[in-house]
Amino acid sequence: MNRLLGVAIAAALAVFVALLVPWRAERARLVSKQESARGAKPAGGESGKSPGAMETTASVSPDSPGGGTAEPPSEAASDDYIHTNQLPRARQVALLEQIFAEFLAGLRDAGSLACYAEDFSPEVVLEVMRRRWSEIKLPKDRIQFLGQYSYGDDPAPALLDILDLGMRDPDVNVVTEAISNLQGFVFRDFHGSVEEYAAWRETTQGRPFDDVVAEAARATVAALRAEGSDLDALDELSSHTSPKTGTDALVREGLPSLWEARLARSPDHAADILGHLYYHSGPWSAPIVLPYLKNPDPEVVKAAVKVVAYLKDLERVPALIDALRCARDENAAEAIVAEGLEELTASAGGEQRMDPTFWDAWWAQYIQEKGGE
Repeated sequence: MNRLLGVAIAAALAVFVALLVPWRAERARLVSKQESARGAKPAGGESGKSPGAMETTASVSPDSPGGGTAEPPSEAASDDYIHTNQLPRARQVALLEQIFAEFLAGLRDAGSLACYAEDFSPEVVLEVMRRRWSEIKLPKDRIQFLGQYSYGDDPAPALLDILDLGMRDPDVNVVTEAISNLQGFVFRDFHGSVEEYAAWRETTQGRPFDDVVAEAARATVAALRAEGSDLDALDELSSHTSPKTGTDALVREGLPSLWEARLARSPDHAADILGHLYYHSGPWSAPIVLPYLKNPDPEVVKAAVKVVAYLKDLERVPALIDALRCARDENAAEAIVAEGLEELTASAGGEQRMDPTFWDAWWAQYIQEKGGE
């Protein structure tokens, strides 16, 4: 019995080594090439390429995984990291297949698989994942893969195609995950609307990710403007939008003007509207909010201060000092100091905290120290 157990353990260890060593060797080779390239040639290399560019040569034999055995990249000049997606296609396919085999063997989870997949060219990711999607047996693993692949400030170019795998999945929970992630970038909710998604997909398939997102943002902002910048609609939109990519696209297409229009149309409800904006604010919202720091209504001032403090941008300190200097209401002044200046600067003014000149001095010292960096 003990002998059989020993044989089983030895076999499992052999599988682990066989799967792990090739990938580690490949990563070590790339890092070694990076270190040898640093300092050897100027940025862009002798060929005049931009940083990160590299030439590759590949000899492919038809029986290797992914179409052949690719020779390593040439020693073309590059003082940047040699990214996986710059390798010859055949080598990329072989590497991603290796990573997928590690996932199937239980050596990594679906989130790790997705993280590595982001480093490969979109064509390779699609080729491998379309072929292997059904081998991810557990719905929770497919959900984890979709969630991780959609995450981050710089989505992979193949994202819409990968999410399409989820949209066509037989498991309803996987489809729901795909719909939620897709909504963050194209601002449409396809729950319960297979036909609507199919029609949308037909018009967007094959187009660059950034173009699809920009077009969706343009149409969404135009529709909201036509509807009068409804507050509930703005809430709904911001609540389901990707924090970076989706929001940036909406801002470029005029999202801030929708909030400005909503505030201008309902000045008596400014405090409430600013309260809603607080939950969706970003650097783009500062110009909208700053004028309300001097509003005669202390509740509006409090709401505006809360947004400014949330942005955690010390460059807004002068605007808060100016608002404190102009404040005529004790509650408004207290909010500017306690929730704005002290929150942003992490400083307590003690008995001088309500004196604008104290904060003028703080700002002058901050600028002096910043200039000395």
